Amino acid sequence: MMLWRCLAGTVLGLPLCIFVLAAVAVALPGPWRAAIVVMLLPFFPAWVGVIAASANTRSVRSTCGWLLLANAAAAALLWAVRHGAN
Repeated sequence: MMLWRCLAGTVLGLPLCIFVLAAVAVALPGPWRAAIVVMLLPFFPAWVGVIAASANTRSVRSTCGWLLLANAAAAALLWAVRHGAN
């Protein structure tokens, strides 16, 4: 069922990459709007890396589990960086 693992990596990897790269853009010095354009460069390689990593897991359940946990951690990181900067 590699198709389902890759599909889970595609669907859940998108917000994961957005959260992580947005947290990096907010954490960088200067205006975050200028940094977000630079963060578009590593976005697609990071997303493909998440998809490839999800294809190497044992089951769809474990793929969805670690991606959901990573999404929750990345969202918390973005929230902490964003509210800590103000």
